[in-house]
Amino acid sequence: MGSFSIWHWLIVLVIVMLVF
Repeated sequence: MGSFSIWHWLIVLVIVMLVF
């Protein structure tokens, strides 16, 4: 369960970086 949360955060970070 914990890993899933980390994965989600990583994906969100990548998307934010791409948008920026």
